Amino acid sequence: MGHHDGVTAIAFNADGSQMITGSFDTDVRIWETNTGKKLNVFSGHNDRVVTVQFIPNSPLIISGSNDRSIRLWNVDTGFVMYRYQAHTDRVLRVYPSRDGHFMISTVMDGHIFFWVIPPRLEEMVAWARANRYVRPLTCAEENLYLASGRDCSASEATE
Repeated sequence: MGHHDGVTAIAFNADGSQMITGSFDTDVRIWETNTGKKLNVFSGHNDRVVTVQFIPNSPLIISGSNDRSIRLWNVDTGFVMYRYQAHTDRVLRVYPSRDGHFMISTVMDGHIFFWVIPPRLEEMVAWARANRYVRPLTCAEENLYLASGRDCSASEATE
């Protein structure tokens, strides 16, 4: 017991230890499979939830609803991490890619949408550290931004 209306969607995580459910009551719930214990309730959709999926190798789940939206939820916090709202009709299904970087949604009007799942914070930080380049300030920029008072007449030619 847990939902207040019919259950319309169910999915298990990779090792089968947890399952998520979606319902006519507009909630998404996560459960411990062995005990049936409810771990969290995700509220935010405005119409019945018709599809749910775990995103592989991630603390995220996705849900699609008749309210024409897909929501990306953090399992640990229960917060909506991202909301996809470009659909023009009811969402039928969502399917994450095996690597967890993309997903596809199917819609009642016959359209198929291809979505990028935003990277997790630690992935973005690692990418930024590996790919950033910050050039040193010129003498004139130091004077402008840092008020260093350096004489730039001789050093500008070498910078």
